[in-house]
Amino acid sequence: MSDRELRSSLTSLTSLTEGDLDEIRDLRAFTRRVTEVALDSVIGFGAPETASLAHVQFSQSVNPQNIAELAQERFASDGKIYAVFPMEEYRDDDVFVKWYRTDDPEILLFDRYPIQREADYNYVWLDKESGWPEGEYSVDFYSGDDAMKKIAAGRYFVDSRAAALDIE
Repeated sequence: MSDRELRSSLTSLTSLTEGDLDEIRDLRAFTRRVTEVALDSVIGFGAPETASLAHVQFSQSVNPQNIAELAQERFASDGKIYAVFPMEEYRDDDVFVKWYRTDDPEILLFDRYPIQREADYNYVWLDKESGWPEGEYSVDFYSGDDAMKKIAAGRYFVDSRAAALDIE
């Protein structure tokens, strides 16, 4: 692909703008990394991440400090789910997020999001209007720079019986 085609693909598949891409030092290497991140764990494309990662917590609400309220690993098939990660050493203005179903591979969200640099915690959320199919889901957070280093990861399960259970 030409650089023009790569730029067009990246801007149409993510919220990256032409201005964002102007800041990328090596467009081809960045595109390769975006592809690895998108396909890793879905079809086993990329190399395994070996660094220790921050743990993502999941809940149906967050408090004013962006902390997960009643963090849990099992959810009913409806409602908004928040993925909350601790900032720890990460202090940038944005992250890439990959939210995907692992047992029936499907990427639900793959994009860059602004975050609060000085906050202790940040989050993204997703709400499936048609309901969440039962199964296992994962959310990975990556640095917003060219390297797209994985900084946090977590998983949860959707089980229609979860509403009847008192799981925290």
